[in-house]
Amino acid sequence: EPSGPAAQASTEGADLFFDDGAESAATAPTMSMKERVAQNLQLFSVDDSVNHTIRDASAQVVQTMEALVGDALTWVQQFPPFGEKLTADARATLSGVLIEHWRNLYRGEFTADYNATAQQLGFMLAYMDLGASWYQAMAAAGSSRALTIIFRNKRGSEAVATALQRVVMLDISVVTHDYFAAATQNRAKITRDLANAFEKSIKLVVDEVGAMAVELKTHSDEMLKRLSHMDFETVNMAAAAEEASYSVDNIAGNTNQLAESIGHIRDNVVRTSEAAQQAADAARATDAAMRQLLGVASRIGKIGETIDTIARQTRMLALNATIEAARAGAAGRGFAVVAQEIKNLSEQTSRATKEIALSVKEAVDATNDAVNTINRTVEAVGGINEVAMEVRHSVEAQTGATSTIAGHVGEAASGAKAVTTSVNSAIEALGVSSSAASELNRSADALSIKAAIMRTEVDQYLDRLHNMG
Repeated sequence: EPSGPAAQASTEGADLFFDDGAESAATAPTMSMKERVAQNLQLFSVDDSVNHTIRDASAQVVQTMEALVGDALTWVQQFPPFGEKLTADARATLSGVLIEHWRNLYRGEFTADYNATAQQLGFMLAYMDLGASWYQAMAAAGSSRALTIIFRNKRGSEAVATALQRVVMLDISVVTHDYFAAATQNRAKITRDLANAFEKSIKLVVDEVGAMAVELKTHSDEMLKRLSHMDFETVNMAAAAEEASYSVDNIAGNTNQLAESIGHIRDNVVRTSEAAQQAADAARATDAAMRQLLGVASRIGKIGETIDTIARQTRMLALNATIEAARAGAAGRGFAVVAQEIKNLSEQTSRATKEIALSVKEAVDATNDAVNTINRTVEAVGGINEVAMEVRHSVEAQTGATSTIAGHVGEAASGAKAVTTSVNSAIEALGVSSSAASELNRSADALSIKAAIMRTEVDQYLDRLHNMG
């Protein structure tokens, strides 16, 4: 069996390509010791001179094979199935193992190290799905280059070519055997891994289905209870909607009556405003007439003052005439009588003028009072008119608001009727939902039964799958 550094490298290489190294190189089914020894003897059974010829060319052969391996892996790496597994570390490991294996092969060192690299190549080829044919092609290309180098060195012969072909074919059989052993082990491991993963996932799914079935049954029971309660509440809602619709209709009627009353108020306010305006106009006309009367009274007062002045002057003239008549004696007696009469008349005129002045003053005072009263009346009427206009504007605004309210009430009435219709539809839908919930409850029971059956069948399938692995 392989031992030493090469065997350790084989195990480490297997750990790189397999998840569980303990089940790779250590336990992979390989050739028995007897088979290995027999095959190594076949590899050793080469003429010494031929063996020396091949060994002398080994360094050049291995050097050319390094470039060949690099180009081959670069070409393979561009294909997704291989590129995903052929990472930088994996590529470096595979290249190193190939070169080390061919170095042992062309040197004729068919020892435990050779067996270890052969096993490691088998594991790697199986893991990356490159297959035995890929190694056969690479080994054939290597032997072709080896012959080219040997013949170029003028040491080639038919015996060398035959021996080299025989050695390469035996090497291919060794690596191919290790590849199929590793592939079988890998498939068994993959089968076990798939079974374990399938067991974890499918059991989880089955358990979840069972739990969902129980939860679905619980929810369906709760849904039936809630639907029953909703049915009762919806019936109450329908009655409330009918009552709301009736109330909204009454509000609509009252709103229309309010709109009519506001219309009458608006008309009365308009008439009041017009009457106030007419009263204000009449008061202004009276005020103008009274002011004209004041002017006339003022002129009368001035005329009275003029008459009073004339009367005083007349009295003075009568007094002077009386004095002159007294001086004249008997000749002036008749003139004295006339002067006395004129004096009496002037005194009467003066008294009458004073009475007129007093009357004019009283008339002027009364007229001023009347003018002031008329002015206050005009102001009051103006205030009434302003209030009437404000009331009019307020009534007009109220009319607009009432119209808007009437529109909203109409919409509310339509909405209340729509709610009633919707509630009735909801009652019908609740009946359908109750039927659906009952069906869902039955489906949940059936799902629970099927989940239990599926769990049993999955357990049986997993048992068979584990037995196959």
